[in-house]
Amino acid sequence: MGGVDTQELVTYIMYRMLLPLVLVVAACIRVSLLSLLWLLFFMVLPCLPKFSFRNWLVHKSLKVYIIMLLVMSTMAISGHLVFWALQLSNKLDVTISTLCDPTNILLMNIGFQSLHEDVVPDVLDRVRLILPDFVVFLMASVTTILCFRSPHTPPHRSKTGLNVSRVWRTCEPFITVVCLFLAGAVAPSLVNVLYFATFITLSTLWAIGVKCGRIPYIKLLLLVISGLQLLTLYVYQFHGINTRLLPSSLTARLLGLVQYYVQDCEISTTHPPTIISNPLHLQLTEKLVWGDYAFVFALFALYFSLGQSARFLIKISSAPARDSSAEADETRNVSLKLLHADKRTNLTYNTINVDGALEDAAGLRGSIRSRHSSFASSYHPEEEGTFNQILTVLIKLLIDQVYLFTLLILMLWSIAYISWMEFVLLVLVCFLCICPKAKEASYSVAYPLVGYGTILVSIQYIYGLDLTEAELPQKMDIGLKREKDRGAPVFFKALFLSVFWIHLRAFLYQQVHLVEGAGSTLRHNRYTVKIYDFYRNVRHVILTYWPVVCYVTLLTASLHAHSINIMRIIYLMFFAAFMFCYVAS
Repeated sequence: MGGVDTQELVTYIMYRMLLPLVLVVAACIRVSLLSLLWLLFFMVLPCLPKFSFRNWLVHKSLKVYIIMLLVMSTMAISGHLVFWALQLSNKLDVTISTLCDPTNILLMNIGFQSLHEDVVPDVLDRVRLILPDFVVFLMASVTTILCFRSPHTPPHRSKTGLNVSRVWRTCEPFITVVCLFLAGAVAPSLVNVLYFATFITLSTLWAIGVKCGRIPYIKLLLLVISGLQLLTLYVYQFHGINTRLLPSSLTARLLGLVQYYVQDCEISTTHPPTIISNPLHLQLTEKLVWGDYAFVFALFALYFSLGQSARFLIKISSAPARDSSAEADETRNVSLKLLHADKRTNLTYNTINVDGALEDAAGLRGSIRSRHSSFASSYHPEEEGTFNQILTVLIKLLIDQVYLFTLLILMLWSIAYISWMEFVLLVLVCFLCICPKAKEASYSVAYPLVGYGTILVSIQYIYGLDLTEAELPQKMDIGLKREKDRGAPVFFKALFLSVFWIHLRAFLYQQVHLVEGAGSTLRHNRYTVKIYDFYRNVRHVILTYWPVVCYVTLLTASLHAHSINIMRIIYLMFFAAFMFCYVAS
């Protein structure tokens, strides 16, 4: 069984990890119809059942997928061989002078390119153009061989990937929310606002303690939208598409259609001709910001995460519903079987009926006793209690001090983005810092803080759209302004807002546990005492130097502006007032 488990684990890694990685790389490093085909195969893979030898024998979709991939990769390699044979026999003329001919452009878009050093002088470009199809064929062949070497009878149970399905079900909500945040924040557009609005909604519901479940229909909708966006963004990279709908047009900018690759083809008219712009050379578009590149990775991760979720949702929805009458008949039959079993004459005190089979009661009790003794030998309640006490104390301390982190984020937000709208946050943090009960005061504004932060992030998202000054005018003093990196302000402000959500969640958590009286049941040991000592020292340092941090941030904010304005004067006045109070005290 050990060899079968190892073979199953290796096949699982090939099928579910290495194969999608190869398909993604093969689709991204080259723009052609063949690469688009590998992208489609990648998009299907997350929705397939989890690979295991049992699923391989039960679900035909796993076999159909890998066989189709092997057939298509074989056809792609055969096409390359035929293209090279025609080129060597001089039936296809692919030279510098004919590089931009319509026939050659069509062959390039399909995925068949010449590898002559005059046409493709860079060795890395030759590897990039031809290697993806051969690597996909190799991976498909190895995976197919491993799959068909599986046992002909399904094993009793599968340990593939250390029960990856259960781990994924546990981590999936958090991973999906993070992917929604990244896909929606790094490159704002009218399509990505769906991801960002879903992230804001789910996070707010979590902060106020509303359980929304696994939202299957919303996930399926987002899966379809992200899949269509992936295909649209890839098709837009073709030269014939992005020349008809220019990247500078309003429609392309609002929809988030970005041209990543430059595929212009231009030959000089001199003799001999030279290549001015080579479509076979990898050349990225200039003036792209980091958010444009990060969005591609975030969109792939979001689709893969939603595809894994859709696989479980389809599995659950495809389970046949049990009829109530059938359940009643089954219950009646089981009851009759048990009744007849009790009336058997050969039963004695030393026999017992287990699932319809007679078993020796003494042997069964001995087996249970042996299992209990083996469990008791490895179970140490005092160690589990110590770990639980340490974990409980750490969680309680972190929840108690969330408000300090919230005050720090309020100060950072107010000085990183100086405007009248952010000035409200500065006034609030200054008021909270001088309150005798800062923790209770911060909890009293937990709900308004989340609402106001959501408004600020929403306004910044609107000004993060790729619009010109004429299309959406700016008002710097109020805070209606756009940055060169459009996604950076949205990204960081959303991170700041996440601290407000945690602050609200901690407030509601403490309210519930205060009512239940859970705070008086904590037990301490020598480890928790050391944690409390360390906590008191750190808290003393923070409270001692916190005013200095506030004064430095106020001074930094007052000197941050490039010219003298009313905001700079107000920040300097706050700095002078707090410094006077600090010295006087």
